[in-house]
Parts: sequence; C-alpha cells; structure tokens
Amino acid sequence: MSAPHLSQLCTSFVGGNNDAFKEIIANFLELPGVAQKDLARDCEVAISTVSRWGRGVSIPGRHVQEFVVKKVRARI
Repeated sequence: MSAPHLSQLCTSFVGGNNDAFKEIIANFLELPGVAQKDLARDCEVAISTVSRWGRGVSIPGRHVQEFVVKKVRARI
C-alpha cells in the first residue's frame, strides 16, 4: 500500500474498527524505513505489542487505537 493511501486510511479512521486498525498498522510496518521500535517508542509500548497489533493478535481499545493511528499518520 502506498503512503498516500495509508495516510487517507488514517484520516478516515474511526476508533473501534478493529479490522481497519490492523490493516493500518500492518501496512505501516511494511513501508520502507519504518521500524516497529519507532512506533513502540512513540506509543510507549513494547515492540512486541506493535507486532501483535500488526498481526491482529492484540487490539487496543478505541481511544488507544485513535492515539496510535495519529502517531502513524504523523510518521508517514
């Protein structure tokens, strides 16, 4: 997925949409130059947590999703 398309997804994201959250995180982590550790540091979580978000194994609550997606959008 291209960075502009991912940015558009982030802009239209509404917290609580678990499938969209997983898609945003998974595609963000595939962008060139993106590291899990950077997003983990921004969100103050473990790197393994970011990995679980991207695989859909663990999904945070609605407000945390919105916070994380804002951090993702800022890094695109």
